[in-house]
Amino acid sequence: MRPYLLTAILLALSVLYALPAEQYLNTPSGLIARLENIRLAPMEKPEAEDEEFPQGGLISKTYALPFQSVELQVQSLQWNVFDQSGNFLYTEQNRGIDALSIGNSFTMRELRGFTVLFQTQFFEGEHIRTLKDAEFTLSGTTPVSLPTSVSPAFIDAYKELADNYETSYLRDLPVARPKMLIISHTNLANYQTEFVKWKRSQGFDVYVVNKSAIGTTLDQFKAFILSHYQQYQCDYLLLLGDVTNQGSYTIPTAFYPSPEYAENDADDHQYTLLEGDDYFPEMLVGRLSFNDISEFMTMANKSISYEKSPYMANTAWMTRGLAVAGNYAEGGLRPITPVQMSRWLRNKMLDYGYAAVDTVFYPPTYPGTSSITSSINQGVQFVSYRGWGDANGWHYPSFHIPDLATTVNGPRMPIVFSIVCNTGDFANSVNPSFGEKWMRLGSTAQPNGCVAFVGPSDLHTKTRLNNSISSGAFRSIFDYGVRGFGSSVLMGKIELYKNFPNDIAPNQYVAFYYHVYNMQADPSLNMWVLVPETINENVIDGGLDFAQSASHIRVNAPDNEGAIVSGTKNGTDFTYGK
Repeated sequence: MRPYLLTAILLALSVLYALPAEQYLNTPSGLIARLENIRLAPMEKPEAEDEEFPQGGLISKTYALPFQSVELQVQSLQWNVFDQSGNFLYTEQNRGIDALSIGNSFTMRELRGFTVLFQTQFFEGEHIRTLKDAEFTLSGTTPVSLPTSVSPAFIDAYKELADNYETSYLRDLPVARPKMLIISHTNLANYQTEFVKWKRSQGFDVYVVNKSAIGTTLDQFKAFILSHYQQYQCDYLLLLGDVTNQGSYTIPTAFYPSPEYAENDADDHQYTLLEGDDYFPEMLVGRLSFNDISEFMTMANKSISYEKSPYMANTAWMTRGLAVAGNYAEGGLRPITPVQMSRWLRNKMLDYGYAAVDTVFYPPTYPGTSSITSSINQGVQFVSYRGWGDANGWHYPSFHIPDLATTVNGPRMPIVFSIVCNTGDFANSVNPSFGEKWMRLGSTAQPNGCVAFVGPSDLHTKTRLNNSISSGAFRSIFDYGVRGFGSSVLMGKIELYKNFPNDIAPNQYVAFYYHVYNMQADPSLNMWVLVPETINENVIDGGLDFAQSASHIRVNAPDNEGAIVSGTKNGTDFTYGK
């Protein structure tokens, strides 16, 4: 009997650990879906339910469908039934049809999305039911116009968010050339030329509009950006200046109310909500916050030099990173996940090919300031922080605005993901705030500081939500090959949306975090990951010498599929090819 017993055990294990399977068929009227092996074994019932973020068994799937609305119709559900000890009892069909529901609908540029919520587990008396398989349809009404291309800034987010992307209307659309709207000031006209020229040489259509042509109020800015988007569909929005009443060069920001505390937080994200009644953006927005022309020129020059001519005399800095974290909170309960998440990031970067990822963790290290400074001064490509902080900087370990003055990393400028309270608040009474100061460091002759910074304006962010944004951003970089800074931040928000299906309503935490995580940088910045390779000049047929009268130049670079090639004779006017 032993062979039969062994076979039975193996079969049971294969059932318990079968991989989830998803099958989607797009039809002219919507979507036919079959999901298998959704939840095969029960989740443990928590001893005390977290009222703020209940675990339950809720999961979500989001579908891209070109309709204004959809109707959900459940064909069949199959449940596994267990006793309270987790022992499998039997399978039953079609109980709890209301376990599926439409949780959200939204528009994000070319993506019309519908999120289906699945309640995958129920405790019923002495039994636990887990959802094994589900078959359902989504029937669309009121078709929307199909796009003819997709945004290069958003395509990675579509792939990650839309579970039916591979069979959706988005999959085979060409990727458009990028477009950027810059809102500037009349007095900057002579100082922004090189930045605009550089973006155009990268293949961008760039539109520059001065504040004087728009107005001064938030509503005037919103109305102008909406009108411009409807005409040009820019992918990126770059705001040049600090917020109102904080300097000579100002661009207003919106303020978004906290769902829990009596505070309103700086919110450039509102400028990008241009289609639908939701919190998903149509553009990626960044701000270069400065109070005088020299600060602007410093940041613009850092952005150009980082992309165009990164420091290559010694590339060791491009193989290094820094992860800082503090397991600290006020009161008796201390989190443990900031350090855990940072160790996960260190391992991921080392596995990717980084030679060293320095860590400074509290506990045990405090204050740790010299260790953080030393790592930055050696040069690192990415800096991550998880823990406890405010507009002055990081508290555990300790690294604050005055400590930035001791950093001398020069042109070895990192990307900073400061995923902790208030460090990205450019409207704070602490002026410049931590993120602003880090971005303003250096000069045109001697760059320093960082080249991009992301952090929240809110003072009371929550550990588990911050972990999702941080891990989502870094997974996009190292697992999915995302290279746009703004796109990686968006991917962090997508991860948050997928991980917290209980909190995706417009007045809940996911929406709030979309609003308060702001970028201080060119949102289109191309991030270097490890040491870049040089493109050999032999990709140009005939080499670099060709007649000025030549009508075309042939480029053959199969390893750079999808790349944009720009050409210019006068340094101002560009033509493009892909």
